Amino acid sequence: MGSGAQGGGIGLFRSRHSAIRTCAVPAGTMLFFPILNGAFGSGLGDCPPGNPGAGCSVPTLRAAAAANVDPPVTLLVSIDGVPLTGLSAYRATSPVFSYTVTSDNVVGLLAGTYSPVVSDGYWMMLAPLSAGAHTIFIKGISYIPHSGFETDVTYNLTVQ
Repeated sequence: MGSGAQGGGIGLFRSRHSAIRTCAVPAGTMLFFPILNGAFGSGLGDCPPGNPGAGCSVPTLRAAAAANVDPPVTLLVSIDGVPLTGLSAYRATSPVFSYTVTSDNVVGLLAGTYSPVVSDGYWMMLAPLSAGAHTIFIKGISYIPHSGFETDVTYNLTVQ
């Protein structure tokens, strides 16, 4: 689970594989999570860090990010067993952004700032849930020949 953000929100993280997570959530907290998304750019294997060559052009990165989720094979979110509808309306693309990692990062990147980076995908922001136990199920599948992507995460939440 992500750390609390100013404004009362918490981010739930996706998983590249199936995952079941159990978390406590403060009452009154909004929840933000991806259903199906991808980021492309510097430091993510799409172009060399610090080299904004052809592979790192923003239009090329945006096209790759869009192709990663377009069209989705599956978009599912349920809360306490009740499926949400109209999820395709929750697609968003990011502005161009950068990120900075330290030398002790867990992904093995060289310390530094990486840019440009873009993201595209389907995202959900939920109003605060009532106090008690809740289950959120998230599943997103894209079909890309030889490299399809699937998110399949169950969150068992206790709102306190």
